[in-house]
Amino acid sequence: MVDFIIAGTFKAATSTLSYELARHPDIFIPKPKDPYFFLAKLDPTLTGPSAFLSEHRASTVLDRTAFDQLFADAGAALTGEATPLYLYCHEQAIPAIRAENPDTKIILILRNPADRAFSNFNHNRKDGFEKRSFAECIDNWQEGESLPLHPFFHYIRAGFYDAQVAAYQAAFRAVKIVTYEQVVSNSHLILNEIAAFLGIAPSFEAGENLIRLNKSGMPRLAVLHRFIKRENALKSALRPVYRAALRSPDARRRLAERVKNFNIKSQEMPRECRARLNAIYSTDIARVSERIGVDLAGKWGL
Repeated sequence: MVDFIIAGTFKAATSTLSYELARHPDIFIPKPKDPYFFLAKLDPTLTGPSAFLSEHRASTVLDRTAFDQLFADAGAALTGEATPLYLYCHEQAIPAIRAENPDTKIILILRNPADRAFSNFNHNRKDGFEKRSFAECIDNWQEGESLPLHPFFHYIRAGFYDAQVAAYQAAFRAVKIVTYEQVVSNSHLILNEIAAFLGIAPSFEAGENLIRLNKSGMPRLAVLHRFIKRENALKSALRPVYRAALRSPDARRRLAERVKNFNIKSQEMPRECRARLNAIYSTDIARVSERIGVDLAGKWGL
């Protein structure tokens, strides 16, 4: 039984937040992130590029026994998992989570929906799963972004947060809402807020280097991106040397992410696309701002 869930949104530093939270001695978050367990009924029905689905399903954990096994080493620590599509797919996820534990604590991260959409688009484009321009994706969102197409291709529709947040607030007593900006700047403050929300000692200190995971953008060197992303003989041969040189798993992860991030060049959203998305989202942002008591439009410079 999980004690808490980081339920979304995707491309909002959920990977970074879950990685950093897992460093707390009283928190256990297993690998892989994104097990999708509480979308077990939905996931087998999803469609999309075959290579994308193959990668996705290689890391999902939909079987009850396999999911329980993820937490075998948790001991007395609070247990949590992070699958950011739970927020967008709330209609499927909430009943499954409540059946597991109606007292689950929920953590939601909200990001400027225009930036989130563009980051999501660039993530898929970087990995070769998206061939359209971003403008074309905006043109087609109302017709193209619907199930059973995998929600990671619902660039625009996923950014309507008000109904998503409302559903979680109605279903669970303890819902913590933070913003992307809080996670990526002065991260120790929000980590300690979340620790307090979970009922454990806030022990994160200022000055600790935040690890940025799953950066979106385009590779500077395509060959290096392919080398990093895919298993190959050279990586297998170098891995024992790498592990011997850096014995700390955390140090290895941080170095690997620095190399990955160095090779990813951030992209700038075309002005006309941002203007279109701001118009699309303005009403929903106003609604969710009122719902959570935070001026998100002001925070996001809209």
